[in-house]
Amino acid sequence: MAASIHLDSQSLVEILTDDATSLLNHDFFQMRFEEEFKKSWRYGWSYTLLLFDIEGFEEICERDGERAGRGLELAVAGEILNASRDIDLSTRREAGRFMVLLPGCDTDGARAFVKRVLTDNVVERAEGRFSVSVGGSCSPQSGLDQLEEFQARAATGLTKAKEMGDNQFVIWNEASL
Repeated sequence: MAASIHLDSQSLVEILTDDATSLLNHDFFQMRFEEEFKKSWRYGWSYTLLLFDIEGFEEICERDGERAGRGLELAVAGEILNASRDIDLSTRREAGRFMVLLPGCDTDGARAFVKRVLTDNVVERAEGRFSVSVGGSCSPQSGLDQLEEFQARAATGLTKAKEMGDNQFVIWNEASL
């Protein structure tokens, strides 16, 4: 007879979340992202992927210390969580970088989300000490039926946002290539 495994809610939270930020751990996020991507294509629902990047995060950690860097990550992660709906998914991709999936969200909704996270909160309190660039991609769009291409287009939006300067947000679209 196979042994049953019982996980209480605290254990489940520990398994599924990132210790540093309380966002979803990256592996669980990727699994859920793939599920949401498939559902969105099947039913024709809109969705948006956003990539947040704390500019110069490594330099901030070197200049102000690891503790300051972790505090900054927590501040951005907290604002992402505060701005999120129950159905949104978010994770820390790597140090100073975050991914957010907004199911059922079009370009206008994505802009409103980014404004809630950055303009209204994090950036205003930063007082010029750091900036956050955001790139994204919305779908369904033609040619975005592959998860990798969808992520690549969001990364292109992030690259363009960084090129534009501090605290910029760019959604990838056909005209941006």
